[in-house]
Amino acid sequence: MVYLVLTRDGFEQVRSRLQSSDALWTARSVLTPKQATALRGQGIEVRVFSHDVEADSAAVANWTFTVAENHPNEPIWVERKDDLDEVTRKAHRSLQLWIVVVLLTISAAFCVVGGVAASRGKEVSQSTDVLWTLVFSILVTLWARNDDRYPVTRSRGDYSYLLMFFFWPVVLLNHALRSRGIEGAVLYVGFMAIYFVPYFVQMAAWLARML
Repeated sequence: MVYLVLTRDGFEQVRSRLQSSDALWTARSVLTPKQATALRGQGIEVRVFSHDVEADSAAVANWTFTVAENHPNEPIWVERKDDLDEVTRKAHRSLQLWIVVVLLTISAAFCVVGGVAASRGKEVSQSTDVLWTLVFSILVTLWARNDDRYPVTRSRGDYSYLLMFFFWPVVLLNHALRSRGIEGAVLYVGFMAIYFVPYFVQMAAWLARML
């Protein structure tokens, strides 16, 4: 039997079925070197592609054709595209979550820095403001790029990542509303809050110092 495994989850599905006469083809990140060596020690033919496959039928079909060329007249088990799509979606959601965590962390740090500076009668440097805006724009663009509920691609006639980077206050609103409706409006308010809260904290510190 020949197995074409595209993800770690796919490998876990077939792991218990593998026998010494089988062949296992995998994407680059599926097996660790130690696992590959152990499988070869069991007599299993292990072949590893030099890269990971994209979650589209054409890419999977190309890999299947390559495997079939090397194992003519042998049955081939291919990990379903639906499984690959689900793994990709999970990875995107996980990355989106981490981006939000990083934004919240940086925003909180900026609140502390700005609040302390304002309470001492000082202003946050312009370079710090610019850096915060730059970092926020980059992370929001990355968040949108990994949003599987509304992929941002030129091929779909949508906006480019560059447009999101420079005009995120407007483009993010459009993105959120078209992908999530009312929920997107709440999401947009959340992003705006993350961005502007440090400035509100500085303003509050200034007012408290004047009273």
